[in-house]
Amino acid sequence: MKIDLTQLVTESRNPASAQIDTLTTQEMLQVINQQDQLVALAVEKTLPQIAQAVDAIAAAFAQGGRLIYMAPVRLAVWVFWMPVSVRQPTAAIPTW
Repeated sequence: MKIDLTQLVTESRNPASAQIDTLTTQEMLQVINQQDQLVALAVEKTLPQIAQAVDAIAAAFAQGGRLIYMAPVRLAVWVFWMPVSVRQPTAAIPTW
């Protein structure tokens, strides 16, 4: 299956940071902070779906199930090659 990444919003250039390399450090941080705030607003819109996912995952854990996290290649490579001793459990979820 071939996916056309040019059609994904997450893979497009962000006009708000197009000139980030020409900004002062303060301006750069403001652009990053403004974009970070948009993430929280986007997450807020999907809280009901996130709650459903968390409830389903918790129910699976209660029955001895596991969560297998799949991430974009760049992040996944870093996470999965990181030694287990470096990874910290999140929300009391045991590491394997």
